[in-house]
Amino acid sequence: DGDVTTRKGRPCLTINTLPQFVAQVVGDIRINRPSIKARPAEDADKDLASIREGLIRAIEHDSNAQQVYAGAGTTQVGCGLGNFRLVLEYASDDVFERDIRFKAIPNPFSVVGDAARTEPTGRDAGHAFLAEDVPRKMFEARYPDKAAADLGQDLVTDLASGGWMTRDIVRVSEYWVMKDKPAEIAM
Repeated sequence: DGDVTTRKGRPCLTINTLPQFVAQVVGDIRINRPSIKARPAEDADKDLASIREGLIRAIEHDSNAQQVYAGAGTTQVGCGLGNFRLVLEYASDDVFERDIRFKAIPNPFSVVGDAARTEPTGRDAGHAFLAEDVPRKMFEARYPDKAAADLGQDLVTDLASGGWMTRDIVRVSEYWVMKDKPAEIAM
C-alpha cells in the first residue's frame, strides 16, 4: 500500500500471488480424489451400503466427476463459492431410461440460493436459481415458441434495464422451490 501511495496515480506493477496457492489446494484435491462414501448407520446392512457405494462410484466414473469436483474446488478456493449439480439425462435418444450425471457449473455466481436459509448445507432453503446468459440466436433455437414480445413491453423494458436481456444476450434461469407436504404419521 505504501508503494502505491508513493506512486501517486502513476502505473504500478502488481503481482497476483493468489493463483499459486489456489493451484496448490486444487492439486491436493486432484491427488486425494474426493468421492462419495456410503456407510451403514447403526444396525444397517453393510452389504447394501457396499452395493450403493458401487453404484455411486459408477455414476461418478460415467460423469467424470473428478473433473467436476476439481472445477468446483477451484472456484471454491478462488472466490469462496463452488457448485456442481446432479441431473437426470436420457440414456439414449430412443429410450425413456434416464441416468444420474454430475454436471459442472462453471460460473459460481450463476447459482443464487435462498438468503433466509440458516443451514450451512442449504437444506432449509426455500428456493434456488441457476442463471445462464445465452446468445439470443441460441435462445431462439432452444425455445422457438417463446419470444420477448410475449412478455409485454413494460416487462421487456424492466428486464433489459435489470441486465436480464440485451439485444444479443438473454438470461435463462432455472428455478427450484421447496414445497412442504403434510403427512400423517401413526403408530
